[in-house]
Amino acid sequence: MIAASLAALATAVFATTAMADSLGAKPVVIDGYRYGGGLAVGADKNVDAVRVLIKAADAMGQLRDNQYGGSTYLVIGDTTNAMRVDADGTWNGAKSHVVIDWDYRVPGVRLDVSSPDGKTRAITVAAGNLAWDEKTPGVFGGQAATSVNDRLIVPMLMPSEVILEARDAADTIKLSRDPNNGHDVLTIPLPKLGAGVNMVATLDADSHPIHTVIAYNGHTYTGDFTNFLSDRMDMMVQFSHHIVLQTDGKETANLDANWHQANPYLIFPVPKEVAAK
Repeated sequence: MIAASLAALATAVFATTAMADSLGAKPVVIDGYRYGGGLAVGADKNVDAVRVLIKAADAMGQLRDNQYGGSTYLVIGDTTNAMRVDADGTWNGAKSHVVIDWDYRVPGVRLDVSSPDGKTRAITVAAGNLAWDEKTPGVFGGQAATSVNDRLIVPMLMPSEVILEARDAADTIKLSRDPNNGHDVLTIPLPKLGAGVNMVATLDADSHPIHTVIAYNGHTYTGDFTNFLSDRMDMMVQFSHHIVLQTDGKETANLDANWHQANPYLIFPVPKEVAAK
């Protein structure tokens, strides 16, 4: 599958320089392939778990060749830092149209939930260490009732984020097997949410992340994902088109994606009402 992933690089959308190298000028070699970019230093000392991460990144279309600036190695997730999912279904039990935007690098998330008739709309945003609500994207609507970390949990549960968070912690991620079906399981530290917080991600037979769990602040958040399809730009970046989210076993979202887009242009302008605090 690696060859298939690399073939997509001819399209200019992904012709961007990778993130600042965590490995500097010395990519590591794993099974004959060179890996660099944002991959955590020490990944080559955790080969069994990293092999599973590489397979998952390849399955998701997040394993790419970085030939820009004279570099010649593979990168994991460096070219897929942002995502938009447009979906319909239920949110907190009500029929809703839902757009979820997130950018790993900020980190930032905008969750836009509206009723089918458009009469109600709630937009919650977090960016960096700030959170606020909006009337429409980019227009301040009110102070946040929930924390930045609470708002980051939704994107962190997502399959594409599994690849990015595991890449950053590739030296410490842990590999196990689901005793019920033998599927690979990765336990991934989430320092953005605090020391000792982990995500547990279960992969299917094709290495897609199909189940994620985050225990945080006394609650257990889960995501279940099926129907992996390519993105609307045909860049071979896959994402789940059926998404089920739960909090403490209670369903909070059941969504069917209309489309997803890798690396949309996203901005999270901080309102003056929030910046002044």
